[in-house]
Amino acid sequence: MRSLFKSVCLLALLLISFTIKAQDWTFLKGYGKLPYYATYGTQGVAAPGNMPGARTFPVTWESGGKMYLFGGNGNTESGSGFLNDLWEYDPATGNWTWLKGSNLTNQTGVYGTINTASASNNPGSRQAASSWESGGKLYLFGGTGYASATYGRLNDLWVYDIATGNWTWIKGSDTRNLAAVYGVINTPAPSNDPGNREYANSWSLGGKLYLFGGQEISSGSRNDLWEFDITTGNWTWLKGSNIDGQNGIYGTLNTPNASNNPGSRRDATTWASGGKLYLFGGYGNAAAGIGGLNDLWEYDPATNNWTWIKGSNSSSQNGVYGTLNTPNINNTPSARLHGEGWESDGKLYLFGGFSSVSSGGAINDLWVFDLATRNWAWINGSDAPNQTGTYGTLNTPDAGNVPGARQFSANWKTGGKLYLFGGNVVTSAGNGSNNDLWSYDLATGNWTWLKGSNV
Repeated sequence: MRSLFKSVCLLALLLISFTIKAQDWTFLKGYGKLPYYATYGTQGVAAPGNMPGARTFPVTWESGGKMYLFGGNGNTESGSGFLNDLWEYDPATGNWTWLKGSNLTNQTGVYGTINTASASNNPGSRQAASSWESGGKLYLFGGTGYASATYGRLNDLWVYDIATGNWTWIKGSDTRNLAAVYGVINTPAPSNDPGNREYANSWSLGGKLYLFGGQEISSGSRNDLWEFDITTGNWTWLKGSNIDGQNGIYGTLNTPNASNNPGSRRDATTWASGGKLYLFGGYGNAAAGIGGLNDLWEYDPATNNWTWIKGSNSSSQNGVYGTLNTPNINNTPSARLHGEGWESDGKLYLFGGFSSVSSGGAINDLWVFDLATRNWAWINGSDAPNQTGTYGTLNTPDAGNVPGARQFSANWKTGGKLYLFGGNVVTSAGNGSNNDLWSYDLATGNWTWLKGSNV
């Protein structure tokens, strides 16, 4: 299935043309040559030499000014496969700490007793899971990987308590490939469950965890929207269909309607801002036809309505870049999957991903969408695919720095900076998984290479 997905992705890449103000990256951390193996060090002990291995499709969280990274498909100290290692990065010290999980690949989960924390509990190795942070706790759902005994697509929900350092299995199954239990729409129930899925899209807002779409083992992508209430421990199916392969119902641009719904998709980019949820692109169903998408949607939890606010209702659309650093009503990023997204002060930032137009590939363009003006601006990177990065000097911001084009990477935001890690990266040595860590300073517009490999 993974090889099939990657083949589909290779048919679905983008190009973009857009503008706003030259911004800079800084390369922060990471070393070595392909295949960029990990340096775990001692579990629970930070050290300058510690470094997660290169990987794709990990999940991330930010809490208390620290950045957390879990799993994915990548490298340990000596091998490659699915991972279940949990890492913490402290921007104040520039050091990684291996917190939990194994330094070996393809580990089955240790579930313990449901709703009972234990030091021995650990989610199984996996990629393409979903994640949320709420109240200083890290939530993990599904993906593809290892349950208690076997490999498959997962529907288990876990919480990691930063204060105690323990995982707790709180919902779902310890087996694989279980179908969803939808129940009655807009009605929470203990038996409700989204079922197995990977590449789903997630948000955290107001103490609730939201999940949209993704792909099940026995079907195509979905367009169902779910809410998990942390207080009650129940899932609720809010919106969308319980059947895969649904075309989008776009309605009228910028007009909310109860019948509006994004089409089925996986690997979209998400943001939460001002009490609303935002969804961009991915790979799936437009109004008609399947391909890479560049539609931007807004969901209002107060009304349970979707609004199509920007982009096309057709698939495989080229970007309109306009002039660098210049917002324009006509600007729009190209269709893509697995772009990285950050929110800051009512603005939505979008970086790279896999371009899904005819001349596409991995991309490294940086965009910002202003929710007040409803305009996109292209602010950094290239409007052409498959560009190598300019790393500059380690820990030194520079206007010429820029991360290489990439897909299936990871991101965080903390302290007025956007962080970017790894993924499948275009480098001078060729394309492959990397473990480079970058920061983008919103105040100065500079990228900095902080850690990891520049090869």
